[in-house]
Amino acid sequence: MQLRRPAFLYDADCGACSRFKGMASFLDAPHAVDFVSIEDAGRTGLLDNVPRSSWYSSSRMVAKDGTVTARGEALLALLSELPGCRFPSTALGNLPHGKTSAEWFYGVLSRVHGSSCAPNTLKPPAGGSAR
Repeated sequence: MQLRRPAFLYDADCGACSRFKGMASFLDAPHAVDFVSIEDAGRTGLLDNVPRSSWYSSSRMVAKDGTVTARGEALLALLSELPGCRFPSTALGNLPHGKTSAEWFYGVLSRVHGSSCAPNTLKPPAGGSAR
């Protein structure tokens, strides 16, 4: 699937995820990224290559060419699209342990997600079976 802009996929039913999306979209003054709920992404085919049972396991970034990244790699991809964050994200990604650090930071954020969401938001959306 070819996109006009990269898309950041987030859990719209999670307060922490929605607040993070709000901060990121505030930093995205030129609107370089589309922010799409995981449910909408699944409905529109952005998650066709991701097993439905893992849709809600992490935030994801979908590149314009349709490549999907998750977790720390998605966080670095999102930051690389935001003005003022491009240089730090590139520098972090190029450091010897930069990607590991991004993965660790994502792990911290995901623990907040898990503790702040109702258990049913971590299940696949209604009307579809897990692949």
